[in-house]
Amino acid sequence: MEVYDTPFPLLTAFSMFLLGIFMVELAFSVYLDPTYILQLKLEQTYETSDEFAQNYIARLVYLMFMSGVVGFAGIYWLFSLVEDKTNVF
Repeated sequence: MEVYDTPFPLLTAFSMFLLGIFMVELAFSVYLDPTYILQLKLEQTYETSDEFAQNYIARLVYLMFMSGVVGFAGIYWLFSLVEDKTNVF
């Protein structure tokens, strides 16, 4: 790998970090779509409202967990690029 003094590797990493967060949020916004959940409710998939609420909360917690994982990985990559000043591409 060649060493560069320009901020372009950092900008590339930051843009990929933002793109990764956007993709995770987009995927889980479809996953947490209220109309989809209401359709499941109408099909009587859930017997009680407590089970319905628990499933929605579980999906929300999973969304926050995955966002944190992607965010941590992106920030770790950004700091490793700043420290090494190497272009990963």
